[in-house]
Amino acid sequence: MNTRNKPVRFNELKRELSITATTLSRRLDEFAYSDLLIREVFAEVPARVEYSLSEKGKSLGPVLKNLFSWVESNHS
Repeated sequence: MNTRNKPVRFNELKRELSITATTLSRRLDEFAYSDLLIREVFAEVPARVEYSLSEKGKSLGPVLKNLFSWVESNHS
């Protein structure tokens, strides 16, 4: 999610990724359902929701890094 390794809020992700709210919402739901991230809802007004990588999500980082390296070295 982020390299800071701390929870991040929806609008922060939306700004950083330049993605529509609908698309981001769907992806976050999918990642949470797949246990790649943790969605924490705080009982505040207005509602506050934070997202952070789960251990499973963190373990995906090195795999993606290797994949991106492979793509770069095999790009024709």
